[in-house]
Amino acid sequence: MKIQDILDALTAESLLVGYVNIDTNQVISGLPRTSSSLVQQDDIFICISGFQADGHQFAAKAVMHGASLVIHEKSIEANLPGIGVKNSRKAAAILAKLYYHNPSSKFKLIGVTGTNGKTTITTLISQLLTAQEKKVGLIGTLGYSILGVHYPSNRTTPDIMDLNRIFSDMVSAGCEYVVMEVSSHALALERVYGLEFDFSIFTNLSRDHLDFHQDMESYAQAKFLLFEYLLKNNGHALINIDDSYGLTFYKKIHTNCSSISFVEGDFKISNIHQNLDISEFTLIHENQNTTIKSTLLGKFNIMNVAMAIATTHMILPQTSWEELSAIAEVLKPPVGRLEAVINHQHVGVFVDYAHTPDALENVLNTLQELKPHRLLCLIGSGGDRDKGKRPEMGKVAVSHADITIFTDDNPRSESPVQIIRDMVADLDPFDSFWIIRNRKIAIESILHLAQPGDIVLLAGKGHETYQEINGEKQHFDDREIADAYLKAELISDDSILALPIDPLMLEFVYGTKINLLEKDTVLTSISTDSRKIGNNALFFAIKGDNFDGHTYVEDVLRDTSCYAVVSTHPAKHEQAILVEDTVKALGLLAEKYLSLFRVKKIALTGSVGKTTTKEFIFNIMNIHGSTLKTLANENNYIGLPKTIFRVQPNHKFAVLELGTNHSGEIQMLADICHPDIGIITNIGPSHLEFFDNEDGVFQEKIFLFKRHLEALIYPGDDVRFASYMGKGISFGLEPHNTYHLKEVSGMGNETHIKINNESYQYASPVPFYAMNVLIAVAVGKLLGFSETSIQKGLNNNIDLGWRMKVQESGKRKLILDCYNANPMSMLAALEYWVLVEPKRPHIAILGDMLELGDRTDSYHQQVSNYLKMKHLDVIITVGEKAKLYGGDSHFQNVDLLIESGILQSLDPEAIILLKASHGIHLEKLIGRL
Repeated sequence: MKIQDILDALTAESLLVGYVNIDTNQVISGLPRTSSSLVQQDDIFICISGFQADGHQFAAKAVMHGASLVIHEKSIEANLPGIGVKNSRKAAAILAKLYYHNPSSKFKLIGVTGTNGKTTITTLISQLLTAQEKKVGLIGTLGYSILGVHYPSNRTTPDIMDLNRIFSDMVSAGCEYVVMEVSSHALALERVYGLEFDFSIFTNLSRDHLDFHQDMESYAQAKFLLFEYLLKNNGHALINIDDSYGLTFYKKIHTNCSSISFVEGDFKISNIHQNLDISEFTLIHENQNTTIKSTLLGKFNIMNVAMAIATTHMILPQTSWEELSAIAEVLKPPVGRLEAVINHQHVGVFVDYAHTPDALENVLNTLQELKPHRLLCLIGSGGDRDKGKRPEMGKVAVSHADITIFTDDNPRSESPVQIIRDMVADLDPFDSFWIIRNRKIAIESILHLAQPGDIVLLAGKGHETYQEINGEKQHFDDREIADAYLKAELISDDSILALPIDPLMLEFVYGTKINLLEKDTVLTSISTDSRKIGNNALFFAIKGDNFDGHTYVEDVLRDTSCYAVVSTHPAKHEQAILVEDTVKALGLLAEKYLSLFRVKKIALTGSVGKTTTKEFIFNIMNIHGSTLKTLANENNYIGLPKTIFRVQPNHKFAVLELGTNHSGEIQMLADICHPDIGIITNIGPSHLEFFDNEDGVFQEKIFLFKRHLEALIYPGDDVRFASYMGKGISFGLEPHNTYHLKEVSGMGNETHIKINNESYQYASPVPFYAMNVLIAVAVGKLLGFSETSIQKGLNNNIDLGWRMKVQESGKRKLILDCYNANPMSMLAALEYWVLVEPKRPHIAILGDMLELGDRTDSYHQQVSNYLKMKHLDVIITVGEKAKLYGGDSHFQNVDLLIESGILQSLDPEAIILLKASHGIHLEKLIGRL
C-alpha cells in the first residue's frame, strides 16, 4: 500500500488527524497489524486501546520489530513514523479493506444480527442459495466455509484483518454471495466498519452480553450500527417487527426495509401446524400465499425459516415461490441447534446452543408443544459473561421444564460454584431442580432419569466440542456424551443412588454454606450406619437409643470422598454439614429427592395389617409396572428415607408403609413422601403408651388424610370415619361401603373371597387377610386395572417374614407370628389358629403385647377371656404380662422357656401358634420346633 493511498482513504472517512516522520510516496509491502507481537518487517502497526492492554504503549517496540508505520489515536513518541487518527479501530477496518482491495464490494454481502437465530438463519440462507447453484461463503459461530469447505474460527465475527483475509479468499474462490453473522461485539468494536452490506437481517433482541454493553439500550444501539452501514451502501433490510426493538428499528429506517411478522408485515407467517416431525406454515407476501414445510421444529424456527426464505426471495426475485417451498423441505438446521440425538430408548434427546433466557424459553416452549410425558432440561451458564442473565435463566428453566439439572457450562476463570449459586438464587429449594456440577455426570444422570415418552434438552453448549475451565479448553461434546450413554448397557443397582448428590445441592436444601465445593465431588450413596459405608457416601449422624452416629463421624470422614450431616460439629471438619436436626435433614433430602421421580405414591398406615396390605398392593402394582416398596421395618422417619433413596427412574409405583409410635410422626412421614393415594387400614389399640386410647391413635393416623390426595381409602365400618363418607373410597363388611367383603372361604393354601359381586382368591390360607386383599383390590380398581390383572397379582405369594407364616416341621404345622402383637392381631391369629385342622392338638406359645399404655392389663385380660372360652389344649406364656392369659406354663423370658426342656415334650403332630410382640423374641424357638 502506498502511504498516500492510506491518507486518502482515512480522509475520505473523516478519520485523519495528521502525520509525522513519513514519506507519502512510500510503498509499504507488509500487513496491517493490531498486535505488536505479530509485527514483521515493513508491517503497519495500529495502536488499539484494548480492554487489557493499550497498543500505544507498544508503538516503539513495533517499530523496533520492523514496522514502517504506526497508526495511533493517542500521542506516541515523537520520532516514530506515525499517522494520527480519530478512531484506531475504524482506521484498522479501512486499512484492512484497502490492503485486501475492498473484497466485500465484489460479492453480495448478507449480514444477520440479533440475539438469537443468527446461526440458523445464515445456515439456511446459505443452503437456499447453494440449492440455486450459487457460489456461497458463510461466516459465523460455527466457523466459516467457502463453497462448502469448512474452516474453524474463534469468533462469531472474526477480527477485521482476518475477516477481510477470509473475504479475499472467498473472492478468489469465486463466491457470489457471502452470508455472515454479525455480533454486537463486532459492531461495537468496529470489526465490520467499512464493509459494504447489500442485505441485513434483524432477528430479535433479548438479554445477553450485558457484561459488555452495560444495558439493553447500549446493546440495541450496537445492533443498529449494522443498518447504518447498510443504508450507507443503499442495501435492503429485513426486520422482525414482532420484536419491540425490531419495530423501533423498522420505524427508524423507513426506506429499503421489509418487515416480517406473525401478525402483519410485508412478509406474514400464518396457519402454523407442528408435530414431532415437521413444521408447516403459510408465508404471505404481496398476495402470494406459499405453504412451507420444514423439519426445523418450533415457532422460533418457523420465523428463522421464513426470514431465510424471504431474504432469498429478495436476493433472487426470479426464483419462484414453488421452488423455494420445495427447497425448504430439505433444509437442515446447523449443528447444535435443536439437534436430535438418535436413540432407541423412546426418549427425545435434543442438544441446543440456547444460552440466553429468551433462547432457552423458546426452545423449551417448542419441546413442550410436542406434549412429552415430562420435559427435562440440563442448563448451565458461562463464566466471565453477563451475570445478570443467570437467575433469569434459572427461573425460565424451572418454570418451563418438569425437571431441571443445573450444571457447569464453560466456567472459564470463574468459580463454577458461584455461577450455579447465581442461577438458582431466586428459586425455592423445593422447586423441581437438582444440581450436578460435573457436566458429564449431569448429562448421564438426566438421561438415566428420563423414561419413554420424555424429552430431554441439553442446553447451552450446542455445537461446541470443548469445555473451558480455568482458561484451559478440554474436549467435551454434549452429543458424544449423550450418544455413548444411550448406547451403553446399564446395570441397575439400587444401592447406588439413581441421581447422584452434589454437595452444592445440600447447600440449597439445608440453607447453609458448605466448604470444599470447588471439588466436583458427587455422592452416590446414603448411610446412617458407619459400618456399612463406602466411597462417595453421605453419612447422617443420628442419635439413637443405643448409639450416637456423631461418635463415628471422624472415622467416616477419613475418606475424603465422603460427607457427613451432623448436628454437632466434629472439630470443624470441612466435610461435615451442620444442621439443627439430622433426622429432619434426612427426611428433607428424601422429600426433595423423591420429587424428581415420576412415580405414583401410595402411602398406608393403620394399627394392624399395614405390611400385609402393602404386600398385596405391591403384587398387584408390580404386574402393571416396576414398583418400589417399603422393606422390613423401613416405615419410620429413618426407614422411609432409606426406601426413597432406593427409587429408580423406571419405578412406576411406590407402596410406602408409614408407622408411628409418637404423636406427629404420620404428618412428618407424609410430608416427606407426599402421597398421591392415602390408605388407613384400621384403628386399634396400638402404641397406646403414647396415644392414651384408640381415639388418640385415630387422631394420629388421620394426619395422612389432611393433605391434597388424589384419593383416600378408609375403613367405612368405623364410625370415626363417618365424616369422610362420600369423600373417598370406603371398605368393610357393610354394604354401604364402596367395596364390601361378602364371602370368605378357605380352600387348601388359597382363600376365596367375594368383593361386591366379583370373586377373587389369594395365595394364602389365612382368612383374616381378606380385608387386606379388599384394600389392595380397591387400589387396583382405583387405578383402572382389570379384574384379570388384579387376580394375576393376587396369585403371587407374599413374604411377610415372621408375620402369620405357616410352615411344616415334620408332622407339625407351625403358625409363626413373632413380629408384632396387639389385641386386634392377637385375637385374629387365635381365631385362625383354632380353625386350622380342629381335630389335631393345638398348642399356643403366647408372649406379651407391648406398647399398650395404661390399659395393658385389660387388653391381656381380653385375650385370657377368649382362651378360656375356647378350652384349648396347651397354652404356654412368655413375658411379664403374658401370665395374665392364664396359660398352663409361664416363663419370664424365652431363654427360660428353652432351658426348661418343655419344648421337647410338645406333641409332634400339633398345630403350634407362636404369637407375641417382637420384643419377646419368640423367633428363637422356631428352630427348636
